[in-house]
Amino acid sequence: MRDSIQTTDIEMQNGVEFEINGQKRILPYESIRLRDKHMLGMSASMFLGRLSTTRFTDASPTMAGPNGNGIQTTRGLDQYITQFGIADATGTTGTLALSDLEDVVTKLVANRSTYDYLIGCSTPVSIKFSNLLKNLPSSGAVNSARINVQGKEIDLDCTSFTYGGFKFAISNLGLLDNAQIMSSGGTLLPQAKAAYFMPLGKAKTVKNGFAPFMSYKYQAQPTGSSANRVVNGMTEEIRTDGQAPVPTSTTRVLTMTMTTTAGLEILNPQAFLRLDNILS
Repeated sequence: MRDSIQTTDIEMQNGVEFEINGQKRILPYESIRLRDKHMLGMSASMFLGRLSTTRFTDASPTMAGPNGNGIQTTRGLDQYITQFGIADATGTTGTLALSDLEDVVTKLVANRSTYDYLIGCSTPVSIKFSNLLKNLPSSGAVNSARINVQGKEIDLDCTSFTYGGFKFAISNLGLLDNAQIMSSGGTLLPQAKAAYFMPLGKAKTVKNGFAPFMSYKYQAQPTGSSANRVVNGMTEEIRTDGQAPVPTSTTRVLTMTMTTTAGLEILNPQAFLRLDNILS
């Protein structure tokens, strides 16, 4: 995964001041933008990525980089679930009902899943969960809400619940709220309308060990740090052109490039579930 950004000598003078170990430091604002862009791209790849048929060794790759070499992409969480996990949908598009949660639990039990889950979703989808669970009538038809003593605050959010022996925690995923990524032509992608049920804890391995259900795997960068290169093991940042620490040209700009070679590893993907059509 590679991202680049270029800043002029004037822009480089607009820095962000911060403190490390009591020492004042200034970092060009564009450097922060590059890191944010790179991390967002990595998150999107780990979530929405599709495993490519192209390989780095292909003589005539269908996907190629600037130099004509093959580009290989990673499988994200969504493809892990659609290929190997549980695909489910609400009974009525745009409506989340208790019967939908019952169906989820039934399918998880059938797949011998763990009993501790995180539900990752967008903010509109999390509101659907809160509206359902906070509006379940009790014996006196009293809806569920918590009001503080002064009566000035009311909590309408539901962040966790138990059902059918399962414990579910609800978490908003910022990526799914990003309209630039999660929409096409002004229409939300199906992934933004879904909820992802992800098991917490660790999965059993073949040799009676345990490993996390989800983890990043990366290849260390082949070079070390130098005047124009910073490497933290997983990510490499290269600085070139006239404003680099060691100038590589006379052009008064700084070009920064970040590169990471990484992928997502899912163990026991059969325990993962995607619930579609929560939003219409």
